[in-house]
Amino acid sequence: ESSKLPADQERIVLSKDPKESSVPPKIIEVSNIDALKSLISLPDVGSDAHLNYPETLNVDVTDASELTSAQTHQLKNMLNCCIAGDGDLEKIADSDKDLIHSVFFPMTVAAFSVDSYTVKNGEVLVLKDGANNFGTLTVEQGGQIKADGEVALNCQNLIQTGTQTGSDYTINLSLPAISPPQAAAGDSGTTPTERGPAGNPGAKCNSHCKTAPTNGGKGPNGGPGGNGENGAHGANGPILQTQVHTAMGTIRIYAGAQGGQMGGTGGNGGSGGPGGLAGTNPGGVCTPASDGPQGDGGRGGNGGDGGNGGGGAQVYFYYVGSASVDPHFGEPSGGEGGGPGGPGEGPSTGGAGDHGNPGRSGAPPVIKALST
Repeated sequence: ESSKLPADQERIVLSKDPKESSVPPKIIEVSNIDALKSLISLPDVGSDAHLNYPETLNVDVTDASELTSAQTHQLKNMLNCCIAGDGDLEKIADSDKDLIHSVFFPMTVAAFSVDSYTVKNGEVLVLKDGANNFGTLTVEQGGQIKADGEVALNCQNLIQTGTQTGSDYTINLSLPAISPPQAAAGDSGTTPTERGPAGNPGAKCNSHCKTAPTNGGKGPNGGPGGNGENGAHGANGPILQTQVHTAMGTIRIYAGAQGGQMGGTGGNGGSGGPGGLAGTNPGGVCTPASDGPQGDGGRGGNGGDGGNGGGGAQVYFYYVGSASVDPHFGEPSGGEGGGPGGPGEGPSTGGAGDHGNPGRSGAPPVIKALST
């Protein structure tokens, strides 16, 4: 049954979640890899050289919660290869296929069917997940299709009218930058308010100095600055499988990535506390003593490490027709390390903190356009 999408809305969302979907989804339960492969039904291109098969995971877990986010993402990439690769799945280890089944299946998939729709200038069609089927999908100059998650798009006709420029793409898998761009800074070190030990008072005998007063002691040292927080890691990008039976125009595609957050700046060290007061000079008959020196400044905190870049978005575009594909890519860079905190004031200091380490780059974005 075909769905009719609302007209003249700036943002149309197709989602498994009925609360955010612009039209009600049809929910299909899928029990295994073969059933999902049949539902998505990508064309056989005679080779799977366009796929980047991940290495075998080699983990021994009994529950999906034991997997790290990176391992879960690796499994999703394996599942993507299962859907788009050769039928016998021979390049995926049996242990990984068993893990894929235990982690992802059974799953529910949202299915949408739309006869005809035009994404007008300034409008966005957002595909959150599931299998999205269109008869004719037209994208005007300034209109865009966006994907979020693992998405399949099947079009009898995909038509790009006009020329997309700047930040406008026919298919746009961009990811927002992490906000705020830098992790929290470390706290400043404490600056003591109490003085150092006071000097001993002098003593006199008649009009003569019997015991000279002593100098005050050195003030307490300033506290060290706190370390900056480590930057957050970038999120992994969505995966879009697109099958187009007739494509026309210049299909401009962007596969983005979310870079890691910059590490927080180290906190400055606290200044040294005031020296102790000089011992009192009775009657002014002794040589006066001096107040003690300021305490040493605290060491600056270390900058936080930058977050790792997330794995880039992946677009697999299978098409027939006169269209040309114009690919553009984001940069999955790691975040910069946070700067060091400065030393506190004092006659000597523990020095500045260390600069944080930069984050690692994530896997680069992928756009594979295959004319079938």
